[in-house]
This record gives sequence, C-alpha cells and structure tokens, in this order.
Amino acid sequence: MADDPPYRRTVPELQAAVARDVRTRGHASAQRGAGRRPPRRGHGAANVADPAALCRRRADGLRPDAGRRRGEGIATGAVLRRATRDRLQRGVPARGHRVDQRRRDQAAVDLSASSGGDRGRRGRSDVPHHADSVARLIVETVSLRNIRSYARLDLDLEPGLVLVVGPNGAGKTNLLESLHVGTQGFSPRTRADAQLVRFGEQAGRVGLRGRRGESAVELEVTLELGEGKKAKLNGAALRAAEQLRSEIATLVFTPDRLAVVKGGPAVRRAYFDRVIGRLTPARAPLTVDYAAAVAQRNAALRRASSGYSSRDAIAPWTEQVATLGRQLVEARTEVVALLAAGFGARAEELGLPAARMSYEGEPPTMEALEARLERDLERGSTGLGPHLDDVFLTSGMRDLRSFGSQGEQRLTVLALLLAEAELIADRRGFAPLLLLDDVLSELDPDRRRVLADRVLEGGQTLITATQAVSLPIRPAQLLEVSPGLVRAA
Repeated sequence: MADDPPYRRTVPELQAAVARDVRTRGHASAQRGAGRRPPRRGHGAANVADPAALCRRRADGLRPDAGRRRGEGIATGAVLRRATRDRLQRGVPARGHRVDQRRRDQAAVDLSASSGGDRGRRGRSDVPHHADSVARLIVETVSLRNIRSYARLDLDLEPGLVLVVGPNGAGKTNLLESLHVGTQGFSPRTRADAQLVRFGEQAGRVGLRGRRGESAVELEVTLELGEGKKAKLNGAALRAAEQLRSEIATLVFTPDRLAVVKGGPAVRRAYFDRVIGRLTPARAPLTVDYAAAVAQRNAALRRASSGYSSRDAIAPWTEQVATLGRQLVEARTEVVALLAAGFGARAEELGLPAARMSYEGEPPTMEALEARLERDLERGSTGLGPHLDDVFLTSGMRDLRSFGSQGEQRLTVLALLLAEAELIADRRGFAPLLLLDDVLSELDPDRRRVLADRVLEGGQTLITATQAVSLPIRPAQLLEVSPGLVRAA
C-alpha cells in the first residue's frame, strides 16, 4: 500500500495554471446562470482572479507541493508500490487441509449489501491498562464488493492486534488498502480510482462498520467507472470522499514509505504537511491554498516577463504567498516540535539512538519577496518560501537520508508513525487505525517485540506477514488470506 500516491516518476517543476482558467465563485455562478460559455479574459491586473477565491481550490493539475525541484515528483496521498524484488519474506510452509469458505456464485454483486459474515475469534492479547485512557477507532465489519482481488468479502474484525497472513500475492495488501479507502476515501497505492475496481467489473464498494469510542461509525465508499467516487459517513453523503480523512484517522506503513527518509525534500514536505492535516483537520487545506498562490504568482511572473501583463499583476499573489507561507511555516514548526520528543523516544526503543528531527523554515515576507523580484522574473518562479524547505532526520548527527542504512531508514519511518499515532490520540482524543504492511520482514526478534508491545498500547492494528510465527505475541485475531478469500484461523 503507502500513500508514496503516493511511486515516483520524474516530473518537471510544477507549472502554474493559466490565470484565465481560474474563476471566482461568483463569476462561475453567474456564467452558469446565463447558460453560456464564459468569454476569454485578458491578462491585465484587473482581470486576475481574486486570490481569496482560490481558497480550498486547486488550479488545473495543481498538486499540494508547489516546490518540487526537477526529479522530485510526488502524487498526493500515494506511496510507491512495492516491487517484486522487495518481497523479502519467506513463503508460507505447507499447511494441512482446511475446509475453504464456499465461494458465492453471484454474477451480479449487490453493491449495497450490508456487512456481515461469520465471526472467527481467538483469545485476546493482554492490553496495558493505560491503553484505555483514550477512545479507539475500531473497525468491526468489512464488506467488499468488486474491490481489487475480492469479488465479495464479508469479514468481522476483532479489536486490538489483527495478524493477516498468507503468501505473497494472495491479497493481504489489497485488504489493507480497502480499509484505507474506506476510512480515508483514497488509496495510498494509486491515484487512479479505476484500478481499485475488480478487473472486468464496472463498480466497486467498500463498506465498514465500527465504533469510535462509544459512538457507532458507518462508512461507505463506492466507485463507478466513469462516474467517480462517492462516500457516506453515517448515512450522510459527503461532498468529496477525501473528506473522510478529516473525520477518521488512519496511518499506514509500507516498505515504500522509506521514501520519506531516502527521498528528496518534496517527499518530506508532503509527508509532514499531511501530518498537519491529520492532527488539525481545519489546517488541511493550507498546503493546497499556499501551492495555488505560488502557482499563480509564478504565472504572473512569466506573463510580466513576457510583456503580456504589468508587474502590478504580481502584487496580489506576492501578498498571498507571504500570508499563507507564514501560516504554513508556523504549522510545520509546531508539528515538528510536537513530534520530536515522541519520535526520539520511539526510535531509541527500536534501537536507533539519538534520533532527531528539525525544521528551520523562514516565513517569506513581503519585503523579502519584493527584494528578489528581478531574480524571480528572470527565472519565472518564486525562489523563496516553504515550498523549498526540508525537514531533516538525523541519528547521532548523521543525515539518515544520505548516511542511514536501509534498516535505519525503516526504523525511522516506524518511529515517525508510532510518534504520530500517540500524538493523534493525545490531540484528537482517539487512537488511529494502524495498517502495517510487510512491517516485520526486516526486523530482528527484539525489534519485533518492541513494535508489538507498542501497538498493543494504541488502537486497532492490522499487520501483514507471510507466516504467523513472524509475530512474537499472540494476536487478538489471526486471518489467513488466499486469492479472493479471507478466513479466521
């Protein structure tokens, strides 16, 4: 799964949307009411869209990080897909004969069917008493229709730690991906929603039921080819499926998440900006708003340098870049400060000593932006602001991107995830759902024990592995996956 959307193709620097393609809300409504196509607009300062009208909107093709340098492409919310060569786990040994759950012989799948299924239970693991100090997000039933390799799946989940085992390619990652889609409204593996629908089918559905603390939660995401994606929360339709992420917290690990450490600054900016949204949902649009302002300023710079408009057209966007840039730097500074202590502690537990994170963003002021205007006009882009910043991850003064081993980079990502999970529980009052795909394969027994003990203190966690002995403790539930089927062991 992780994602890392984001995973990466080389892409050029983000280009600005053409100013005439941006409309204020009032203008668009008036044109629709007139029942005709709006006329082309000039490039003068008077015809540039009001910067405030860009809030919560994307320019054409705009992605959150407007500061990618060449070769640092990243897709929103996605992670790199694991390649075959990355599958380091051993295969599952031969098992005795088991009675398979009967396949349902249905040509037409009922997309509106409710969740259900026989519940398979095992003894529950002991959970530390302090784990109940915050509410937990618990997914109790999963209903899939035509999602990835699953034609029809109805599954009950236990609270606590759920271990999902099966050979590579059986569908373990697909199961975790479906939970991410159902709780966040998007896949961490792909931006193409059509890939989520089972091959040969026209529509798919993810339905989840559970609880958050004492409150019941019902989630539904439906996908229809050519029709887009729709989501409901407790029966109420959402404007966009991605709105789920502001309501439900889910964190995911895949081997491709190592890009957060080994990738370029754009990857880390995108990661920590998503952390901002998860910790403070009201701030989630800030990255997009800032990226829109930078893109529009870049477009105004290029028009002015080409003689198509005056320099006066740049000023409104310079003001927006300064205002939103200051807010984004403040948000990043706050998030890094909040995460730092937990990150260092979790890294120390996992055997990564003296782990630190740091961010030294400088808010772009109007004066500083005006002072470098000539250089920006020459380049056609904004050369100052948080879209060019980086977050540094170190261990004992070593930059883990350049000098960390793959094992250390993996521990860094795990420490980040565990620290964020604790911070979400503290700030939002409930522990997030954790989806850990192939997290055990490169951990030694001691680190597996540390990880298992730590996730037991949080909310519901699903971990995938090729065999049950990979986990040093007894899970609350053991699920065995074969192509298209999941059954309780």
